[in-house]
Amino acid sequence: MINEVAAGEDPDWIEIVNVTNAPVQLDQFAYVDTANDFLMMKPFPTMTLAPGAYYAQDVSTAISGFALGGDEDVWVYRISDQRLSDGVDWAAGASPAGSSYARSPTKTGAFATTAAPSKGLANL
Repeated sequence: MINEVAAGEDPDWIEIVNVTNAPVQLDQFAYVDTANDFLMMKPFPTMTLAPGAYYAQDVSTAISGFALGGDEDVWVYRISDQRLSDGVDWAAGASPAGSSYARSPTKTGAFATTAAPSKGLANL
């Protein structure tokens, strides 16, 4: 699931967390900034994400073919059947530079603007 978004950083990034009790092959999933735009989906790297582990994916035009904006959304789909895994939409100003839009509490809570990003770690 998506745990945190930093759309005001350079580069932007999204943080994924494995909330299951089993390892997840991250390369079986892809992310995109427009819902159901399967042509623009960018697969995550080949790696196993252990239960409870975090992974932060940098997002930029050079890396992903798109960047995240101030009023944006990001979606994660399983590649094999294009099944939605998770997604988040934020309003302008919710993820400014030096901050992030993150679940509070980490992994389980609703999204809110944070005081500081916590890339690859539990949310502050």
